[in-house]
Amino acid sequence: MAGPGPSGASGDATYAGLVRPLLLPTWAVVGILMVLPVCLMAVYSFLTKEFRGGVIWDFTLAAYDQFFITRGLFGDEPARIEWTYIGIFWRSIWQAGLATLLCLFIGFPTAWFIATRPARSRGVWLFLITIPYWVNLLIRTVSLKFLIRETGPLNESLMAIGLIDTPLPLVNTNLAVQLGLFYSYLPFMV
Repeated sequence: MAGPGPSGASGDATYAGLVRPLLLPTWAVVGILMVLPVCLMAVYSFLTKEFRGGVIWDFTLAAYDQFFITRGLFGDEPARIEWTYIGIFWRSIWQAGLATLLCLFIGFPTAWFIATRPARSRGVWLFLITIPYWVNLLIRTVSLKFLIRETGPLNESLMAIGLIDTPLPLVNTNLAVQLGLFYSYLPFMV
């Protein structure tokens, strides 16, 4: 019969009984710093904007009306749906979803690999994952742009080994956006 601890049957109940109360502060922080601001933004999006800033507590759909529908400056044009903004909105949702899936498909196996390593080497692996966070996000993004530009090291290397004849236009493309999102958020998934 197993004694108390995380490995035995009686230990599982004791372990779970200890872990749940210890997780309460974590869930409180997540709720206060992540869920609450998103809920506040959702509520504020339905309020009327005040002239000098702030909001008037009068619920309306005016913000969504302005986002999705365009009217003439002087009211002389009929209202029409603004497909440009709708397209940008859905492209943003698509890019975010794709980046999340890419990070999941790479991050989960990486986390699994780290979790199955001996305890003495897990710290080294996590250290290697967190090294990019020692540098500011803006600096990492500009560095990534330098690497993938037409005269950057990536294109120069591909041309030097003969894989391509002319530089690939990678900057300001959907691929560049995906690469930037993936590079920025992969460690969070791990």
